[in-house]
Amino acid sequence: MNCERLRPLLSAYLDGELDPERYDLVVDHLAACPDCARLLGDFRALGQDIRALRDDPVPAGMRDEFRTRLRQRRNWPTLIVPQLAGSLLSIVFVIALVALAIGMSRAIQQMKALGHAAEIVASYPLDGATDVSLDTKLTLTFARPMDQVSVEEAIHITPEVQLAFAWQGKALTVVPFVDWQPATTYTLTVANTAREVEGALLEEPISLRFTTAGESSVGLLNPIGRFGYLWRAELGGPGGALGYATAEEQEFWSAVQPFVNGLMVWLDRLHEDHIYVLVYDQDESHGTWRRYTDTWREGDPESAGLTPPEGLLEPIRGFGRLWREELGGPDAPIGWALASEQGCVGAMQPFEHGVMLWNPLSRTAFVLWEDGAWTAYPSSQ
Repeated sequence: MNCERLRPLLSAYLDGELDPERYDLVVDHLAACPDCARLLGDFRALGQDIRALRDDPVPAGMRDEFRTRLRQRRNWPTLIVPQLAGSLLSIVFVIALVALAIGMSRAIQQMKALGHAAEIVASYPLDGATDVSLDTKLTLTFARPMDQVSVEEAIHITPEVQLAFAWQGKALTVVPFVDWQPATTYTLTVANTAREVEGALLEEPISLRFTTAGESSVGLLNPIGRFGYLWRAELGGPGGALGYATAEEQEFWSAVQPFVNGLMVWLDRLHEDHIYVLVYDQDESHGTWRRYTDTWREGDPESAGLTPPEGLLEPIRGFGRLWREELGGPDAPIGWALASEQGCVGAMQPFEHGVMLWNPLSRTAFVLWEDGAWTAYPSSQ
């Protein structure tokens, strides 16, 4: 039931005159619509104010004076004056009562707009909520239109997270720049410097406390940049199989060499250089991988002088030693090299359940899973 169809039923709802079916419809709507619930409260308050009026008697002599003046009207037959006078007097009192009710209603609304403090009538999630999804957006619904700048400046959250704000009428949506951390309790506070458009301030600070779902990730990180985009868009983000990052993304001087059935990637690490060997499965989008330590040093032989098939190459230096001594040389599953190795600045980031590598030459991110499988994600950016 929408608001337009429900509001004519509010009076009958207050008086207990609705049938059970419509009564249930009104109850369900009021539970979900703060505007209609607030209007019902205004109706109830107005009724209480009218019932609180004093029941003063008609002043002595007023009835007789009213009848005398009616008789003085030449167009009114005297025979019907006694019968009409009582009815007319009742009408006058009814009109006066209606005018008084209208005036009081306006006064009450003005008092609410000017004299009462600003307030929040609904929030999502509810205060004290647990098992809140890590991508949840917070919503605060105010009773009346708010000064948006003052509200945003009054909001603070602990643990601290950078927030963005979006307004729709009296409802404010609060969006974190990154997903909430799992198994973490957050407290959002709106200070009493927040005010309505008409100037009324919050009477006291308002707090919204909620706890996110999942296991604690203290010391873990949300990836950012290209790895962060891939992590959220393709890998499931916080709830995905790769888990959180265990360290920040780092750039390394790298070398990349393509092979008939795979790829080798060399990373220049501070204490120990690594070579990642990626072997294709049925195509170049996935396969198996393994990491090796580069043992070649300057001054060691660069190659073994093997004769490759036409159009192919023998890998040299670190790639060549690994290819010959660890992978089987010409019989290696990765095959002969297709082209010479190329230097570049690559990037790597470790995760709870794997590693991401960035190859700038092909503009491809490789996800190396902890079970030895890998998946390629070409970048469109």
